[in-house]
Amino acid sequence: MEDWEIELLQVNDCVAEARILEKYKDLVFYDPDTKKTCKVWGGNLEFHRGSRRTGTTKGWGLVCINEDGEEEGWILNEEVVQLIGSHAQADGIEVLHQEVEGGEEYGGFFPTGVFYCVPTLEVM
Repeated sequence: MEDWEIELLQVNDCVAEARILEKYKDLVFYDPDTKKTCKVWGGNLEFHRGSRRTGTTKGWGLVCINEDGEEEGWILNEEVVQLIGSHAQADGIEVLHQEVEGGEEYGGFFPTGVFYCVPTLEVM
């Protein structure tokens, strides 16, 4: 996750929601638990107040639609960021991973959970 996202994760206001939603809307990932592909819905996020009783983390949650058209909720955290970053995205969206030095098995770099989604431009 990018630094600006971490700062906004627990801020329950429309500006925080809009900035986070702009990055994640329409991105897809594979849910290993349900074995279904999910797409982040671009309509809104859900804010969770958190609860020790239920074990719910405070912060923004993604509203996702799985391949069967069913709604799934995902707390925005490193787990879902890794799932999104490892899944192919739609044409025109490129996921760029920030890397840190070290580790020969990754060509001298370790991939991190930080990614940037940028539109790809066709050069004529």
